[in-house]
Amino acid sequence: MVIESPKLIFGIDFSQSNQLTGKYSLIRQSLHDIRNVPNSCEKAISIIGKKFSPFLDDNLIPCFGFGDASTSDHDVFSFYRDERFCNGHEEILSRYREIRPNIQPAGTTSFAPIIEMATKIVDQSGGKHHVLVIISDGQV
Repeated sequence: MVIESPKLIFGIDFSQSNQLTGKYSLIRQSLHDIRNVPNSCEKAISIIGKKFSPFLDDNLIPCFGFGDASTSDHDVFSFYRDERFCNGHEEILSRYREIRPNIQPAGTTSFAPIIEMATKIVDQSGGKHHVLVIISDGQV
């Protein structure tokens, strides 16, 4: 029996609750604030990416944001306008730092849009095994 290599899909929550959670946590800033040291989201991407990378065949990872002003609670945005996948977790981190300053947090958190997108990706892959990683502050 051959075990299929999994594929990853990242969904990153940019909703307003990330600012509120950060405000009341130890850092007193949005959980997405870009600083000289990695923020919570960057740490999660790095840890998960490093753990899974030895098992990924092609290292291509679809990465989406949701919960911002442009998508609210009913859509996602790709980390690239042409919707190409990121090549490894290092590229996810790089794109995150590039796009984060232009993202406006908004509304409530809904996982439905990222789950729907992940389902579409799995369907398009012919049902290959995927792991959906949702990075969120936990306020749903």
